[in-house]
Amino acid sequence: MMRRDIVAWLMMMVLVALFVVVPPTAKAETSPSQCKQERNNIVSACKAVIFRQSPSANCCARVRETHVECVCPYVTPKLANLVNVERSIKQIQGCGRTVPRNFKCGKIEMMMKISSVVLVVMVALLVVTAPMVKAVTTNQCKNERTQLVNECRPVIFGQDPSNNCCQRVRVIHVECICPYLTPKFANLINLARTAKQIRSCGRNIPHNFKCGSATFP
Repeated sequence: MMRRDIVAWLMMMVLVALFVVVPPTAKAETSPSQCKQERNNIVSACKAVIFRQSPSANCCARVRETHVECVCPYVTPKLANLVNVERSIKQIQGCGRTVPRNFKCGKIEMMMKISSVVLVVMVALLVVTAPMVKAVTTNQCKNERTQLVNECRPVIFGQDPSNNCCQRVRVIHVECICPYLTPKFANLINLARTAKQIRSCGRNIPHNFKCGSATFP
């Protein structure tokens, strides 16, 4: 149940990560039903990326054909600011889709401002210092992740963390999260902005704090 909740929460990250690219040549305006179908297709094809796998050929095919107008409304400055865009853009280009300089999508000037296929919001809000308590059980970790996902979902859409979201950020145990932070993911994250987001919730991150493959400034 926990993994399904996380996947549901991160689906929009996959959409934003992969959809905000140069639109394919379209014969006519894309209909809402077509957009919905394209989103469903790319979610199904690219789901494995969430679990640290490289985009498959099928996933990249969806990346190349998805229409940008189906996704740009979801792109906000707050979301883009959480990501190391230079590295992220390479993931999209690695699928064979060009992102030109100064490409505008939503409110973002896309010189290098697009998320990639990574647990951006998850890492942004979960990579935090551990509370000073005894060891955490596997079930407790699952419960903490599920609760945080439920409370912090609006952050994906550019909203500030709510009081309930910040409360979960403050109490979640770091050992429930750091194993997810692989070198690939760490290289895609703007650690300075991520740390600022977490600290705004009232949780301290010591300088040079190491979590998985990331070292926070």
